[in-house]
Amino acid sequence: MIEPEKIELIHTMAYQQFVPLFVRAGLEINENEECPEGLITCLKLKDCRIEKTVGAAVLVYTENVYVIKAVAVEKEYRGNGLGVMLVREILNEAERRGADKVFLNAKIPDFYQKLGFEILQRKKAPAISDCSTCSRYLHGCEPEIMVKKIS
Repeated sequence: MIEPEKIELIHTMAYQQFVPLFVRAGLEINENEECPEGLITCLKLKDCRIEKTVGAAVLVYTENVYVIKAVAVEKEYRGNGLGVMLVREILNEAERRGADKVFLNAKIPDFYQKLGFEILQRKKAPAISDCSTCSRYLHGCEPEIMVKKIS
């Protein structure tokens, strides 16, 4: 079990440093992407005992909506509430900026449903995902567009 006081949450704009973590976590992140369009902030979770990044999340503003672009926690740190910590802080940041709802494209919808996100029909969702153009879409990868109302 990870002690919460040993984990530091840091806001940064250094998106590129988290790309390897996102790729290891199986997220559909372009390794060559310098920085996502509309980047608001990245969150970094650092294990202060060993000075290691153990999780990260990204909030962007695109298509006139706030979007959680990525959330990932290193495999050996999962199951300790760190993903929940990241999502809650991203939601707090979006709310501070005036968001009334936040969207995401979820590969693991159950995780986000536990945090109050609801699945949207793709035809009713904003164009925040290019999954439909991916060869894996509906062939082993079936993500959902989700939304959470805040404030």
